Amino acid sequence: MDNMVTIINILLILTLLYTCVLVWARSLRRKKAYFQKIKNDPATRKWLRDHLSGEELKDLKAVKERYFFSMMQAKQLVDDYYRNSK
Repeated sequence: MDNMVTIINILLILTLLYTCVLVWARSLRRKKAYFQKIKNDPATRKWLRDHLSGEELKDLKAVKERYFFSMMQAKQLVDDYYRNSK
C-alpha cells in the first residue's frame, strides 16, 4: 500500500513539473509573438520617431511603460529602431 502511494505521488509530481514546463514555454512563445507584432507595427515606428529623445535610459523607460516590455525587450526595440532608421 505504501509503495502505491509513493508511486502516485511521484506521478503527480512529474505531471506538475510537465505542466509547469508547458505553461512556461507557451508564455515565452506568446511574449515573443507580442514583441514581434509590436516591432513590425508601423504605428510603433511612428511612436518611436515621435517620442524618442536620444537619452537611452529615458527612452527605455518610455518604451517599457508604453508597451509593457521588460527592459531587455525595450532595449531590443529601441536598438532595432535606431539600426533600421539610419
